[in-house]
Amino acid sequence: MSTASHSVDFVQAGQLVRQTPNLPLEHLPHVSRAAVECHETESLQEKAAKEGVSATAVWTTPERLGAVGLLTPLPWDSVQLGRPSGRIAAAYVEPDAPESVPAALFANLEQQMRGAGMRFADFHAHVAHRPLFAGAAAHGFRLMTTHLVMVWDLRDWQPPFGPTCDLRLAEESDLPALEDLAERAIPPFSRFAVDPILPPQAGATLFRAWAANSVRGYADAVDVAVVEGRLAGYCTWRKQAVDTADGKKEWGVLDLTGVDPEARDRGVFRSLAHRGLSRMAAQGIPFAQVITDVMNTGMQRACGLLGAKTLSARHTFHWHA
Repeated sequence: MSTASHSVDFVQAGQLVRQTPNLPLEHLPHVSRAAVECHETESLQEKAAKEGVSATAVWTTPERLGAVGLLTPLPWDSVQLGRPSGRIAAAYVEPDAPESVPAALFANLEQQMRGAGMRFADFHAHVAHRPLFAGAAAHGFRLMTTHLVMVWDLRDWQPPFGPTCDLRLAEESDLPALEDLAERAIPPFSRFAVDPILPPQAGATLFRAWAANSVRGYADAVDVAVVEGRLAGYCTWRKQAVDTADGKKEWGVLDLTGVDPEARDRGVFRSLAHRGLSRMAAQGIPFAQVITDVMNTGMQRACGLLGAKTLSARHTFHWHA
């Protein structure tokens, strides 16, 4: 076996992608497997071409690619978390690869992370991608939580009820209250809250900045709920292009959400989700997705009442130098 951190053969990488079960977009009803494979291969090349991204390849033989991984720096996260941060942006391993292959892949990735001065990195992997887990764990990645991917079909969406509180779009003047709300609404099972190494304030700083950036243009829309004259909850929404059998289509993403602990169990999130989904359905967007923690049963229940289906799950790992 040999390893290299450059000159990844993307023809071989595409062959590896085609062997991977449960690719990230495969759960969406309007996306064909062939389109997903094409999207993933192109995405791999696009990510590898970005400044600062390093590609690692592991061969079991000179003719066959056993595993490939991409490491990308996260400048924005580095500022919010107060430490140089990165992400394993993609990782693929042959389904029948021996344990030495994912181990070699993550050994090379860890070497690159340390060489780049990173002190923190994260990695998201579909729960079916088991060959990756042992290799990641052997090189310091620790499981923080599991997230569920839930999807709404908006093509003929008819929710059984409407909003139960006052809703409007967020404004620049809402930012102080919205940032405070984003911090108060962080659940105790958040991956940033359960990480024993990250300082307690790190997650709060990140969520405050994420909410503020969403109002300033990162999100396509930010809805807020007002209860008794105060902001009680918020949802940020984005549109994303995905490859389908019929070409690229837009689909919706519920990107960030939170409800004031004092306003929970009053239908705030359900009302916010109803507003955002109604807007996307009116715009002709066929599907919308949200990723939520497996422990967040309240949000799962509310999403289900609005027609969402749980279609896949992924593990989230953290690494610290």
